Formats: sequence, structure tokens, C-alpha cells
Amino acid sequence: MRVSPKNKFSPKTIFGKPSTKALLWVLLLLIIWELAAQLDFVPVYILPPFSKVITTLWYEIFNGNLPVMVGRSLFVLIEALAVSLGISIVVIWLCRKSKTFNSFYSAVSAMMNSIPSMALLPLIIMWLGIGDIAIIALVTHSVLWTFTIYINEGINAIPKIYREFAENINLSTFKQLKDVYLPAILPNIVSGLKIVWGRGWRSLIGAEIVFGAIGAAGGLGYFINISRLNGNMSRVLAGIVIIAIIGIIVDYGIFRRISVRMKKWGMKNE
Repeated sequence: MRVSPKNKFSPKTIFGKPSTKALLWVLLLLIIWELAAQLDFVPVYILPPFSKVITTLWYEIFNGNLPVMVGRSLFVLIEALAVSLGISIVVIWLCRKSKTFNSFYSAVSAMMNSIPSMALLPLIIMWLGIGDIAIIALVTHSVLWTFTIYINEGINAIPKIYREFAENINLSTFKQLKDVYLPAILPNIVSGLKIVWGRGWRSLIGAEIVFGAIGAAGGLGYFINISRLNGNMSRVLAGIVIIAIIGIIVDYGIFRRISVRMKKWGMKNE
């Protein structure tokens, strides 16, 4: 008898083994939320029922307004992550080539990594104005320093014998990077991306709330802020629910699956 293949798009294959206890706790919180609003324990204008939030979310999604804003936010975030990755590669290369630059960058990154991105907001507005470039700069600051630290630590953890062997057999710089450094630091790159994704996502939403719409377009943060100004808490909470859903999809659907795949390859980041 032929066994039908597993559904590749089932929740279990996308998110891995579900945590029953976590799902039950979330369900309990949602029930408490719904009951507190329905029984008027909390004013509706402060905390609308969860059912109303879901209805609003459903309307905004099929109205086409919310997906466009979410797509814009994700596009800007991907741009910022790409810029950060490019700068990180150049910086790490310079750090490996020059001990003086490595010492200088270590001091600068330790200092800049402790500065919240929103603290630089007034400077960024004065230097770059209000636009996509300013938002990308803000998000880049929030992720760059952490990302380079993860990559640098991964390179430093490579056994010296690997580097010496690559040099003894006269591998080119490109082949050393592709065949020695990249496989060795891949777990650190994935761990770094997981951390900087969260930091960058939070910084992006905060920046969009402050900047508002850029031209005729606005992101998810703008959607939340304009809903707050209009006193529509259902839309505000719908935007927050979308943020949480995107975070869960990226964490469980992408990074955890990559981590499981790397363990199958025998690659562990301990």
C-alpha cells in the first residue's frame, strides 16, 4: 500500500514540534482577555475584545491596506539588513588585515552597541532628514555592531590549523572564505541574524511610528500610530498581533528550521 507523503505545508513541518503547554497558556490569556472586555472589567476603548481585534484584522487584510504596509516594512528591513551585512563583511576583512583597525573597531563597537538606536534619532533626522535613508540608517545602527561581533567571534573560534592548512596549500582568498571560513562561521551567522532580526524589527517599527508615512507610503509602525491618533484601539492591537505573528513565523519557520538543518550537518554553535 502506498503511503501518502506528509503535507509539506502543515503547521508541524513549518514550525517543528509544537509546544502544547505554551499554546494552552496563550489560549488561556486570550480567553481572559475576551472575558475581561465582554464583562466590562476593562473599558472597551482601552482594551477591545479579542474577537473584535480579529474581525478588524481580517477586514484590514482583505481590504488590502495592511498587507501593503507590512510589505513595505519588511522591504525596508531587508534593505537595512543587506546594508549591515555588506558593511560587516568589509569591516571584518579590515579587522583580519590590520590589528590596529581591529583594536579601533573593537573599542568603537563596544561603545556604539550600548547606545539605543532611538537615542540617535535626533542626530539622524538632522543629518539625513525624514525618509527611507534615515530609517535604514537607524535600523543599521541597531544591528550592525551585534552582527559583526557574532561574525568576529566565529572567525576567532576557527582552529588555527585550518587557517594554516589553507595557506599551506595556497588556497586563494576567495576559496579560503568559501571553503574554510564560511562553513566554520555559519552557525554564528545564523545566530547573529536571529538576534539582529529581532533588534532590527523593533527599531524599524519604532522608527516608523516616529517618522510616520514617507511620501504616499507608510509601514506597519505608521499603521499603528495613525490608528492610535484616531482612537481606534482595535486597529492598534491588530497591528501588534501582526507584529507577533511575523515574529513567530520568522523564528519558528525560518531560523529554527535552519538550526535543525545545521545540526543534521553536524554543525553546532556551542
